Amino acid sequence: METKGAKGSSLTLLAVGLLVAVGVYLVLVGSPRESATHKYRVKDPEIGTKLMVPLQHDSEAFVVLGGACPTCSFQDICRVFQNESPKQRVLFAYTSDDAKEPACGQLSVKGNSGRLLHTQLNAYFRPRVALIDATGRLKSIQSEQESVTGFVRRVQ
Repeated sequence: METKGAKGSSLTLLAVGLLVAVGVYLVLVGSPRESATHKYRVKDPEIGTKLMVPLQHDSEAFVVLGGACPTCSFQDICRVFQNESPKQRVLFAYTSDDAKEPACGQLSVKGNSGRLLHTQLNAYFRPRVALIDATGRLKSIQSEQESVTGFVRRVQ
């Protein structure tokens, strides 16, 4: 026959054991969110990859990968670049042919070319920003955990 104290310690031991098991699982397998996005992150291009779409620029440039609705968030992104990196070129890539360019973009790529950039730069979340050099090679790409502002600050 168990006493009240023994029963309480058994439950405590069981709870601790369960927490340890969950911790070991998360370390070995990763969190469910991590596992869900891992299949997309592995498709990120390697640093130094040459873009398949020739972009006309003569210096480093940020490429902003947006969806079909640029006005939804691009005005906020424009403010980030105006505040954090006002002299840097900003190129916008859209998946839609009829997307309107925000005021801060110096160049936009639409339709098939925009979709190709989205695929090559793995735009599994949007907007996503990449930094390319003057030859069109990838220098850095925003991670899912970074804000646009955080990415721009990190690569400057």
